Parts: sequence; C-alpha cells; structure tokens
Amino acid sequence: MSTGVISLQTLSWLPEFEQPLRQIFEKIAPDWIAMSSLFYEGDISCKIEVEEHAAGNHFFYNVYSIPAVSRFAREFGVSRCRGAAFRGSISTCRRRKTRARWRLIRCERQNPACRSEFNSAARC
Repeated sequence: MSTGVISLQTLSWLPEFEQPLRQIFEKIAPDWIAMSSLFYEGDISCKIEVEEHAAGNHFFYNVYSIPAVSRFAREFGVSRCRGAAFRGSISTCRRRKTRARWRLIRCERQNPACRSEFNSAARC
C-alpha cells in the first residue's frame, strides 16, 4: 500500500514552495504527492505579492515552474513529476494568452506500486 499527499490550491498562496514541500517529504515521506496550484510548464517562476490597500490585506499569488519543483523534489528521492492542465470550468477561467494555468502535478518516488494511482488525473 502506498502513501500519498494531496495539496489542493495551496502552494500559490504561500511565499515559497520549498519549505512546505521539504516538510512533506521529510516528515510525512509519502510515496507520491499530487498538487493543484498555479504552475507553468517552462523553467520560469513568478513570485507575486498582492497588497489590497483598502482592506489592508497582503497575500501571495505565485506561479511555480514545474521543472523547478521537479528539481527540488529529486533531492528527496522523487523520480518524476508530471503536470496536466485542468479541463472544464477551472481552465476556462484563465486569460486567453497567459502561460500560467491551473495544473495538477503528480510527483512520485521510485516505488512501482504507487504508479497506478491518479494516473488518469495526472496523465502519467
């Protein structure tokens, strides 16, 4: 039986992806992790801090590079990370020419037993 972690729309609203993923890989040590957030297929990340002055709110709206997340995950024994764009209502909300999209990323360790889970969602 393989163990996994699902992260739904979380990473983009944190200051960075490294610390949360490090905690997951070191403390939980899952066989796989599936993440939905704003990801880009190229090797470019955008760190965006939003100031909502009238309400006094400060938050992040980051877009992370799938190759950068994959390189980081390899440090913890993850053999591959693959991404797939969402289809349907979420993907229709994006602007026409933007490169960042809501994506589901699945990263897995080399354990072959976990390779069959979530295959249809992540198109592994």
